Amino acid sequence: KRYAQEVLAKSGISIHTAFVRAGKMGCVKSKVPGVPLLSKTPTKAKMLQGKMRNKAGVNTQCGDGNQDATQEQIVAKERAGWYPRGAEAWGNFQRARPYSLEGYVPKAPTPGQPAPDGAVMNLEEADGKTTLLAMVRSLATTANGANNKVALIFGSSSCPAFRVFGGFDFYKAFTAKNIPVLFVYTREAHGADDFPAGMNETGPFALKNSINMHKTPAERRAAAVLLHAHLVTQLGGAKINIVIDDMDDKLEAAYEARPYRGYIVDATTGTVAYASGLAPFNMKAKLNDIKNFDTGKMISSQV
Repeated sequence: KRYAQEVLAKSGISIHTAFVRAGKMGCVKSKVPGVPLLSKTPTKAKMLQGKMRNKAGVNTQCGDGNQDATQEQIVAKERAGWYPRGAEAWGNFQRARPYSLEGYVPKAPTPGQPAPDGAVMNLEEADGKTTLLAMVRSLATTANGANNKVALIFGSSSCPAFRVFGGFDFYKAFTAKNIPVLFVYTREAHGADDFPAGMNETGPFALKNSINMHKTPAERRAAAVLLHAHLVTQLGGAKINIVIDDMDDKLEAAYEARPYRGYIVDATTGTVAYASGLAPFNMKAKLNDIKNFDTGKMISSQV
């Protein structure tokens, strides 16, 4: 509540006016019948999306922010943010963010390399399993894709940045290039019983219900169903394609996707054509790289 009041005061908008405007945005009710929204206060969350994006952009900026963050910059930024919080918080961070630790050598695929494949679960249990690249080829065939490219967006409901603006912004950037998008639901980035995030518990972006680390395929699928409804609603009723990483977390590990990340895969060759760095660091640079992406070439936003 305090955060909402602060940002409204700076913008010169009264609370009444803000809620009237937010109500007109149509984000209060889920656009997927029978599936509730993730947010405890969806109107507030929608109203403050831009403010959250800007604030997170400042807090996660590495260097001048004009290029995607390097591994060294991410490691330094994360350590500066988490180590001072004490042994428990630092220990939780180390367990939950192995790709952001000092000495870690990134192994995520880069442009020109084969796109890792693996089993994925469909959103509907009755549809069983398929593979990531099979879905990529299917989307490239059925969608009006650009040069047979398909974008992958890895993420989970418990990451506040991904939930509030990250998945939304990646999706908008990719589809603006006429590239079909496939979301891949992963292990939780901030499971309440593993690496809790305060923004999931209180404030305008709080979750309606806590999300723990998944112990069964059913639990992971249930979390993915909620994210699907959230994205459909957030994106104004857009058709959202989503699959679910298997319980071995093979794809999340292969793409080093925690907390969230974006890629473009060439469906013809099965290779990576674009790879963002770890998000949410320097998101503006990532989005700019996607804007300038040439569908006939390969580009890495990673350094």
